[in-house]
Amino acid sequence: MTTNKASSNPDASDDLRDRYGPDHAQSRPNRFAPRTTGSEPGATVATDTGERVHIERTGVVAMDLPAAEAFPLFSAEGERRWVAGWDPCYVHPNNPGAGEGVIFRTTNKGVGTATWIQTRHDPAAGVASFVYMVPDHHAAMVEVQVIPEGEARSRATVKYRMTALSSAADDFVRAFGEAFDDYLGDWAEAIRRHIVEGVSLTATTPTTADDVMP
Repeated sequence: MTTNKASSNPDASDDLRDRYGPDHAQSRPNRFAPRTTGSEPGATVATDTGERVHIERTGVVAMDLPAAEAFPLFSAEGERRWVAGWDPCYVHPNNPGAGEGVIFRTTNKGVGTATWIQTRHDPAAGVASFVYMVPDHHAAMVEVQVIPEGEARSRATVKYRMTALSSAADDFVRAFGEAFDDYLGDWAEAIRRHIVEGVSLTATTPTTADDVMP
């Protein structure tokens, strides 16, 4: 379940960076070769009746971390440790934390403000699920499951289901689906660099919030 990532469309990630803005293009590292799977096929539809683009993608991020250490990284607060500029604003409860019902907001340049709701937090099963919406742009369901691979390694299966909410977002959602493998590559590299190796987020050109969350 761990192979090198490969994008089916070499122009997709460039197109996505263009949509996020020049900072995104500068901050994304070159294409890595982390141990990730290719995404599974998903539906991408846009019909003459006005149906919006919808994609479903699944992939794997392999980590040289025990599952108990890796799981907290996939939370609103945990991502501060490996994503520069990730700054969730908590709506309820009004303090940092993880758990079902936690609501927080994040901002992405060029896209807007996303409101997130954590719908599942199950450390025993290694599962964290979220839904989020950017008004008049797109909505998504995100599920992460972290499972151990021996005592010192683990892998996270990441599933995204994303739907455009307006015609203006159709191309954005389509491009995200095409560049999904690159996103998971960024996740794997950022976790390796900043968590496993302990490199400061300010020591090198970091992976930013725009790199890892659409």
